[in-house]
Amino acid sequence: HGVLESQYGTNADDRNGALELDYGIGHHQFHVDAAGRKANEYDIPGNANVDGSGSQGVLANSRTQTNSTGFSYGYVQGGSSLSFAVSTYGAVYGLPQEAEAFINLDQTRYDVQGVLDRPLPGIESVKFRGAFNAYDHTEFEGPDLPGTVFRNSQNDSRIEIVHAPIYGFRGVFGVQHDFRRFSAIGEEAFVPSTRTTQVGVFLIEERPWAHGKFEAGVRVNRDTVKPNFTEDGTLPGPNRGYTPVSFSLGSIYNLSAHDHLKLNFSRAQRSAAAEELFAFGPHLATGTFERGLETAALETANNIEVGFDHHDKRFSVDGTLYLNNIRNYLFLDEIDSGLNADGSGESSSDGVADRVDEEGSFDPQGSLLLVNYRQANARFYGFEGQAAYKLVTGGPLGVSVRAFGDRVIGELRSGGNLPRVTPARVGFGVDPNYGPFTASFSYTRVFAQNDITTLETRTAGYNLLGIEAAYNFRLGGDADAESEVFLRARNVLDDEA
Repeated sequence: HGVLESQYGTNADDRNGALELDYGIGHHQFHVDAAGRKANEYDIPGNANVDGSGSQGVLANSRTQTNSTGFSYGYVQGGSSLSFAVSTYGAVYGLPQEAEAFINLDQTRYDVQGVLDRPLPGIESVKFRGAFNAYDHTEFEGPDLPGTVFRNSQNDSRIEIVHAPIYGFRGVFGVQHDFRRFSAIGEEAFVPSTRTTQVGVFLIEERPWAHGKFEAGVRVNRDTVKPNFTEDGTLPGPNRGYTPVSFSLGSIYNLSAHDHLKLNFSRAQRSAAAEELFAFGPHLATGTFERGLETAALETANNIEVGFDHHDKRFSVDGTLYLNNIRNYLFLDEIDSGLNADGSGESSSDGVADRVDEEGSFDPQGSLLLVNYRQANARFYGFEGQAAYKLVTGGPLGVSVRAFGDRVIGELRSGGNLPRVTPARVGFGVDPNYGPFTASFSYTRVFAQNDITTLETRTAGYNLLGIEAAYNFRLGGDADAESEVFLRARNVLDDEA
């Protein structure tokens, strides 16, 4: 089996190419893939910055170039197998926050997986997965001017044991171990070097019943985050340890052959990451100066979801209502104190979010937004839904229509809105096809976001219209050689999103 794909985009002179090859003989399976992309600076309407400053007509320093390769081999015999893979990814991309700064990153990943089919009575399968991931990126201040270097190496391993049904319950028991070593070297290292260890055990069970299926799961972790000593011999923060316990209960109730009701409840706990605990410094990729929260506690979310879906030959609909109550929700928050990032200076408040320069000195015209990691009790609730209907079927012409919508509201339990909450969206589409020709017209309306915090800026609504047309054909009369030529237009209305 093989796939060859090539794309060209008019905006940014965007060029993409990808190749995938699969070959199997006897018990042996081989896979190779490669892909690459190169794009120049993006065309934009007007100026790059909200205040009317910055580059005009293009987003300056937004060039990007990526490449990836992958190889894997697997030996398969019946339901058992042993396989390994190696993959690489590289990218060079500009940081529009800076005039000449760019990031050069490389990643290499090794994976191995083994599956034993029915190794013992009562055991359906045993699966082992292991991976090693080596990642590093360098933030260049300009050509031949390397700055901060970030390195991340991670080992992951996981064992899953699927047991045969016991009193109607079929499930999987597993153990997972992750070890991450992170380091940052340079003036703009906003997170100290850390070692993070996570060990977890989990059990997931399901049981069919007369009207559907019942599911339950539980997971217990032990997570530790240990900062390393800095070059001057100081310790940037204390070791932190967490024991998150999570569980879930759910059921699918078959109202009829085409209608299903879904009920789910979960209690999920999350440990704070090293970045959330110990960050202190400029994060140029996001245009912020981040300050961590060393005392961050476990984040606990109690979630309820109620869903309904209907599927038949012509009509389908799927919708979900949800409520998430989160204790100690951890998020980035703007401040208005007029102080430097280290807390020095003379306090003042002007009703505008504080900005600083790359050294953390307070500057109303500074390039970085000063943000703190903060914890508070919060609530998210909302809905999401989609529907599709086949208007015309049974002949050479087919026409389908679809629609979707979603909205989320994020609030502090003490009152007020959470920052950076996604605005509501609605959309619809029409998808005609005639023989080898297919087309798609899709429209999305993203509404203005007025539910903002005190120091946030509202965002205006916008419209996105997309059009796609494709032609499918065979190469050389070979029934297995399928090809497609397509044209795709995004943001046809040229709206500023």
